[in-house]
Amino acid sequence: MDFENRRSIGGITSPHLDEAELERTALKASGTPDSTWTVSQIKSYLDEHSISYSSSAKKSELLELVK
Repeated sequence: MDFENRRSIGGITSPHLDEAELERTALKASGTPDSTWTVSQIKSYLDEHSISYSSSAKKSELLELVK
């Protein structure tokens, strides 16, 4: 992972999110991803929880990994 391009806010760090998305993700940090989350937000959650996923995974596939 390219650590130089990682962004962080509210304890959430991710290379997948722009600053606005990162802030929305920080607000959801205490929750579990659901269909209202963006793919980028779900990927950030998975990254933070050390859950592996395919970079080509669809939203529904990413949500299955959370369960």
